[in-house]
Amino acid sequence: MDRLAEHTRYGGIAATFDVAMHPVAFDGLTGWLHLPLAGRGDSVPDTGFILCNSLGREARSAHLPLRRLADRAAHAGYPTLRYDHPGQGEGLDLPPDDDAVPAWLDGVRRAVKQMRRRTGVSRIVVCGLRIGANIAAAASATADGLILLARLFNKNGSDNAARWLALGTTLMALVVAVVLVAGFDQSSAAYQFVENYVWFAGAGY
Repeated sequence: MDRLAEHTRYGGIAATFDVAMHPVAFDGLTGWLHLPLAGRGDSVPDTGFILCNSLGREARSAHLPLRRLADRAAHAGYPTLRYDHPGQGEGLDLPPDDDAVPAWLDGVRRAVKQMRRRTGVSRIVVCGLRIGANIAAAASATADGLILLARLFNKNGSDNAARWLALGTTLMALVVAVVLVAGFDQSSAAYQFVENYVWFAGAGY
């Protein structure tokens, strides 16, 4: 099975780049390993990427963008592995009462080990999307780098939407700062604007 198989399986999505794409299965996880074609880049790549997808509907919606990202990375000379989390997609199902988070974190660590074993790269960067970014960050100790992705706006949104969001949050912070300064009592040396809450009553906190 190669990229032609996935091309057929996912509704005839055209290939973005000419890369070698291989199905992989390891420790109950399944995915695709995108490799540079022979003759592109170094014979032994130095850096590889692991794409840590989101969950549920977000993961299904992100399938094509992440596949194209993997193609681009492999085309540039970086082996890239994308896989399904345990209990998601084609990953093995988890027992209904089990906590899935430890399995997801362990999945990242297993993916890192597989990438090192299959490609021989010396550095691995884990790239997580949305909730996958949280999973990647929590399991990042086994990797050499971390990229966190979160899409904030729709495709048809304004190109300047991110700038407007940054401006809006800055103005909100400015308003809060002005309110605090206006209410600050300069004649008092005590702490101000302090709020106390009981977290654990039995422990005295």
